[in-house]
Amino acid sequence: MAVDVPSDLDLVSRFVYFGSEEGHFTVDPPKTFTDKTPSLDTFLSKERGSEVIKRLKLIFQTRRYITKDPLLFAIAHIIRNMPVTESHDEDKIRNEAYSLAQDVCESALDLFTFVHFNKETSPPKKAGFGHGMKTFITKWYFSKPPLKLAHEVTRFKSGRGWTHRDLIRQCHMKTDTKSKATSVVLNYLTQKNTNLLMILTVKTLKLEKLYFLKDIKSLSSPQPVDGDFARSLIEKHKLVDRQIPTFLRNLPQTFEGMLGNMTMEEIINSIPKMATLGMLEQCSIHTPLIIEKIKNLDLVKSSKIHPVVIFLVMRCYESDRSKKYVKNYHLIRALQAAFTASLESLPSIGTKTLVAVHVEGKAAKQHVLGANYLSPILPCALMTNFLLQSEDNLKLVYFNQMVSEINLSRTVPMARIVEAFVSFTRDPANTSYDLVEPIKWATQHKKPFDNILILCDKKMVSSQADLHNAIDTYRREVLLPNAKFLVLGLTDLTSVTNKMDLNMCEVSGFNKKIPSLIYNFFLGHYDVNTEAMASEQP
Repeated sequence: MAVDVPSDLDLVSRFVYFGSEEGHFTVDPPKTFTDKTPSLDTFLSKERGSEVIKRLKLIFQTRRYITKDPLLFAIAHIIRNMPVTESHDEDKIRNEAYSLAQDVCESALDLFTFVHFNKETSPPKKAGFGHGMKTFITKWYFSKPPLKLAHEVTRFKSGRGWTHRDLIRQCHMKTDTKSKATSVVLNYLTQKNTNLLMILTVKTLKLEKLYFLKDIKSLSSPQPVDGDFARSLIEKHKLVDRQIPTFLRNLPQTFEGMLGNMTMEEIINSIPKMATLGMLEQCSIHTPLIIEKIKNLDLVKSSKIHPVVIFLVMRCYESDRSKKYVKNYHLIRALQAAFTASLESLPSIGTKTLVAVHVEGKAAKQHVLGANYLSPILPCALMTNFLLQSEDNLKLVYFNQMVSEINLSRTVPMARIVEAFVSFTRDPANTSYDLVEPIKWATQHKKPFDNILILCDKKMVSSQADLHNAIDTYRREVLLPNAKFLVLGLTDLTSVTNKMDLNMCEVSGFNKKIPSLIYNFFLGHYDVNTEAMASEQP
């Protein structure tokens, strides 16, 4: 019952999903992916290039990746490092990669990221833009309808050390085109203001829609901008936060202008910032409107906001680390009600799952990577709460030197889950533990689980080999060769995963993406099987 050895294509797929071939995802992404995916180099040939491009395309179409960065890096690496031959047969592979990159670069931020990786992964003495890259960038700008292009380039004006002006100049792009509307946008980006104002005086329907570029320019004026003036322009053009200069986001009028067009999730995510601006005090005129929206539980459910988003915002607001506002308990109660309502949107894994928890007694003094306003016990309780709500076949245990079963009902509040964990931290035996303990316990008691989730602050093991051997033994004993194991370590970056085990995954830290990562892993959405992936295409 041996587990299949992963192929190079499997390892590339795992890199795109998790940012590492080992299947170790960290909430703080690495500064560079260079040397993180050696398996990708085995596909740098005309014989195998199409194979990896096809796999990357499937991954993009299923959209199961956690972030796009590894996918963009992989495409850039192929383009930059594919060997050049006299027959130029490899040009077909590069063209396929560029075509995929056009689809993947949906936003201007994606474009900046791709250009950054193209530079980063280039061999020595190949730092400039070649003909293919110039053509790719030019096509990105000219393939979009002018109005869509205008909104996109004002949402992300720069990124990864690049601006639109840099790219246009590097590609020697002609800004005066047959489309006057596109010319307006390109001239705006290159700051040819005289030409911009001249074209904007042309009274045609298409160009009138681009008048908001002139108004956005006025918001960036070096002269002080009046808050009421900013609010009127934001309301008029329905501007989003990224289109608004950073210094204006410190004015309450800016959020007043955006409130009418913000989604429920955007409103909730903006609560900590609005609180620091005094917009959520009990005496504020904005408070009743915001609370009323959050209390609309039907809207919360229809918006399908993940409960982790509401929980993290609620904890950030309650912690009041800025000390700039007085907490509004009416708002907190509204957020608590929204959190409870959003639990209905959780997916179900539908298979037998073991959740094993351990936190140190001094966990309150530790801070979670990616969410430093949380102590480790809270994400453990939160994930337990999610799984209690969504799963019928769930076993919960706490482990240190021993493993103890915990019986909690689906309706138990978060506070009760926290209390249950805290009671174990007072045990003197809690200071010594090993991640292998719950696996040994499940093996000894012949308990068959399709999924085992270990939640802990620090990933302590006597040796990685012991952990990997214990997992192999468990699979053999319970006759589940594909049982999945995921270790979530909240406070350290130690790696304990097994690169050769595609059914093992590891996470360091916590943010709003982690619960979906855990569910997708246990549901098999990261299984690197081409046929299964193809069947999931939208």
